[in-house]
Amino acid sequence: MGRRYKCQDMGKVVTVHTVIEKSRDYETNQVQWIEKKLEKPKAGWIVGYRTVQNGEYQDASLYDPLFGKYEIPPHLQIKSTTKCVLVAFWPTQKPVYVPLSGYEIGGEPKPPYYYSEYPIDDRIREILRQDAKSMPRDAKGRFIKEVPAHVG
Repeated sequence: MGRRYKCQDMGKVVTVHTVIEKSRDYETNQVQWIEKKLEKPKAGWIVGYRTVQNGEYQDASLYDPLFGKYEIPPHLQIKSTTKCVLVAFWPTQKPVYVPLSGYEIGGEPKPPYYYSEYPIDDRIREILRQDAKSMPRDAKGRFIKEVPAHVG
């Protein structure tokens, strides 16, 4: 995928159905990026591109305590790579890694509480709205903090 195509897609709204997450096995030092299907597709914006690497961590060898350096420093021995896009579901949330086959163009981003386990229904939302209307405000419409009378 060339730079021209990446720039054209930047900021587009996409619907994500698969993400990839990093998995590391500390016993074998293997690093894998594993695809994970979302329970419910989510819409968000493309905010970047990455190439993630699968492989094996190699320990350092031949450490020289006198000079404090390695002959071969610790590194990741790359076995394969995967291209992916970064998608942010909301402007204040961290982007997730999505494989190139894990999204479709289009959709409508929803706020984070929309995907919550405990969604707010319209009745509670209306109660909160009425409560906010009854709070005191200044001439510019900002909320006024009510300071309790000092006892003393």
